[in-house]
Amino acid sequence: MEAMDSECKVCGGTGWKSLPAEAAPASGKKPSPKVARCDCRISAKTNRLLANARIPKRYEHCSLESFHTEFEGRHEASLAKARLHAGKFVEEYPIQGQGLLFTGSIGVGKTHLAVGIVKAFD
Repeated sequence: MEAMDSECKVCGGTGWKSLPAEAAPASGKKPSPKVARCDCRISAKTNRLLANARIPKRYEHCSLESFHTEFEGRHEASLAKARLHAGKFVEEYPIQGQGLLFTGSIGVGKTHLAVGIVKAFD
């Protein structure tokens, strides 16, 4: 089990935050309280995933927003398409029975996109 921020003002270190109560259903029963993972826990998970992936320091700055599709040669269209698919993957995650695979020459941005996807969940 990973350590959580005991100073977190939202969850107080539990890793869970309360969600607003929904309106009472027509049956008149009191709605059950709901909780969700606290942002501090989600952030810690992202940091752990990045650390465990052993991504070189030179990729720490990478994000989907900083991925540029301008590239000498004829790769611009495929880079733009890869960036679009990466963004769609993040927006629609989790996607059942489907993954994402980047292929291409050395230095065109595969690792940048992969790191950007992980960071997008932070």
